[in-house]
Amino acid sequence: MKIAIGNDHRGYDLKVRLVYMLVAMGHEVQDCGSTNKTDSVDYPDYAELVCDRIPTQADRGILICGTGIGMSIAANKKHGIRAALVTSITDARLCHEHNFCNVMCLPSQFASSYYDDGFVRQILDGFARHSRPTDRHQRRLDKITDLEVKWASEWMRANT
Repeated sequence: MKIAIGNDHRGYDLKVRLVYMLVAMGHEVQDCGSTNKTDSVDYPDYAELVCDRIPTQADRGILICGTGIGMSIAANKKHGIRAALVTSITDARLCHEHNFCNVMCLPSQFASSYYDDGFVRQILDGFARHSRPTDRHQRRLDKITDLEVKWASEWMRANT
């Protein structure tokens, strides 16, 4: 699987670990993240770099910032992106199985104390599975897409 990964300055250390693990798991990784862990950078820039690769150059994306919240908000602005904040193995599995999320957002603030290698591998494995949503979940995803289109149209009418 092709996975684009991006990070801000606070996500640099976790990104380095994830790239190593993803390659070891057999994935092709496109590193779109900051290479600077000391100077502050703007997370929306890296969300854009990753999300612009989906689905043409990458199958899925991973974004990392301090809380994962900012990356999640930024990523979800792009039509067709379904980004989820993931803090557990269950979140990683269900965000894809139930919601067919194509971007996983991780908080780096827990990285040193919370994310041991076994935990991280299980999160990556859960997110990278190739399962498609069942009919029940696809019906819900179609409704989310309908809302996305409806609300984008309403926003455009209100702001032009």
